[in-house]
Amino acid sequence: MNFVQNSQSVLVDSGSYSTNIDFDGKIITLKGIQGASSTILTPANPNLPIVKFSNNETSSTVVEGFSFHNSEIYGGAISFGGNSNPVVKNCVISNTISHHPITFIHSDGTLENCVIADNEGYSPLHFNANSYSPSIINCTFANNIAPDAGVAQMSTNAQPPSFINCVMWNPGVIELDGNANVSYSIVEGGYTGTVVIDLDPYFISGADRDYRLHDYSPGIGVGTGTNAPVNDIDGNPRPLPSGSSWDIGAYENPFGTAQHMPITIHVPGDYA
Repeated sequence: MNFVQNSQSVLVDSGSYSTNIDFDGKIITLKGIQGASSTILTPANPNLPIVKFSNNETSSTVVEGFSFHNSEIYGGAISFGGNSNPVVKNCVISNTISHHPITFIHSDGTLENCVIADNEGYSPLHFNANSYSPSIINCTFANNIAPDAGVAQMSTNAQPPSFINCVMWNPGVIELDGNANVSYSIVEGGYTGTVVIDLDPYFISGADRDYRLHDYSPGIGVGTGTNAPVNDIDGNPRPLPSGSSWDIGAYENPFGTAQHMPITIHVPGDYA
């Protein structure tokens, strides 16, 4: 980012890029203009984070519309630090084998409308934030394989991060190891908080990595509009349809309320 000045936007066309980016305090918007499905970031140097915030970046520093793959170190995908408060939104973090691919150390950073799925290693998020309180808003966590937690591990000296309108569904593990403020979220196994649901979110197809909510998902219409983004990861308006309540997770469903699940009844008899 040495060639970019403050308050500039860097628009990135679709493609796969090997890079390591340190924002170094600059107020910059870095955006994949075709979105996360078409714009892939991998580490050029595997011993450095793909994206690093290290020097008082503000909420005017934004990373949007990328997929992060193949990180292998602590904080290897996104490293929030250095008294920073940036925003990462509409991104996908997957296919990593990191020791915590996303880390928060001395940062109030925000993850918004992100899908963190299909990672292997330790929990996708690690918080060692001391007096800082990061925010995780309308994010979907699914199918992460970890020995500690499916979503996040909080160090004992960390302030509780906030999880709002999130889906946390990583079968076979606890989701949150430590203290967090959780509201309007699905958490497998449950968690203390405001409107916390322990029910299968019914993704369209987890096997195909399609983590949109099925029409009969219990996550439809149960979110809060407080601090919620105005669009989902696909650019659809929130809430959808207009006038309904917000959904949880990274995707809005086109229905305002969950539809009835189809029921098959087998009646004994001769159907010849």
